Amino acid sequence: MPESRIALSLALALALGSPAAAQNARDTVTLANARLSLSFSAKDGRLLQLTDRAGARSFLAPGGDASGVWALELYDGVQVVTPAAARRFTWSRVAGPVPALRLVWSELGLPAAPQLRVVAMVSLAPGAADSDWRIALENMGSLPVERVRYPRIAAIRPIAQPGATDALAVPRWMGALAHDARALLAGKDGRGRRVEWQYPGTMSFQAVALYADGPQGGPGLYFAADDTLAYRKDFAVWGGSALPAGGPNDRDDVGVPAAEAAGGPSAPAVGFAPAPAPAPAAAAL
Repeated sequence: MPESRIALSLALALALGSPAAAQNARDTVTLANARLSLSFSAKDGRLLQLTDRAGARSFLAPGGDASGVWALELYDGVQVVTPAAARRFTWSRVAGPVPALRLVWSELGLPAAPQLRVVAMVSLAPGAADSDWRIALENMGSLPVERVRYPRIAAIRPIAQPGATDALAVPRWMGALAHDARALLAGKDGRGRRVEWQYPGTMSFQAVALYADGPQGGPGLYFAADDTLAYRKDFAVWGGSALPAGGPNDRDDVGVPAAEAAGGPSAPAVGFAPAPAPAPAAAAL
């Protein structure tokens, strides 16, 4: 049976297996500490590897996912701008007590904002198991941005051992739990399904978790927004091609859980981390 994969897009991801195939060092930029390692393409900013170094677990399928770590939805309800539109990409390291990468996409070919720059900051404190993701839009001009989907983490490999399943826990009201997230997100017709939750709204707090199900629990990923002002945002998971029409990650693979968070242009920081399995939720998804 071919290995299924997962995609995410607000912040999070994890998987079992050996690290992805080695990239040319000149084509890869890495942010790492003793516990977590994040590798990006130096050519286009695509996330290539997400690795739990302590557990020697690589969470992404080899090569990562070409859909990119962000997407801008415009008010026209049709156009979705992704990193693929950028003709220029640069990166730099940010010095300080918390190491960070600054990723910049520009020359996006948008008449309403010809000087638009999408600037992402990914930081990883020494010894921390969680990374912090922030994004800013510069020189927006008259570009009518409705939603910023960031970060988007795609191509997540199975977390559970063979024979077990990946569970998805969501704080929907009192809590909801899907014991087999991949089957849920494959949809009844096997073509993929997308599910979204809003905060403030149906979510009791700003986090979701994907982890290895079973009596013994196992490793997992925890996605959360650090936002005490409670700005409106969406958390979404999907499988296969169950995306909005014209979405940035349309494809045919099925049973590929993905997750994202989305908010306005001033969306707060988001983080994700490898984490132990959470307590069982109250209801089934």
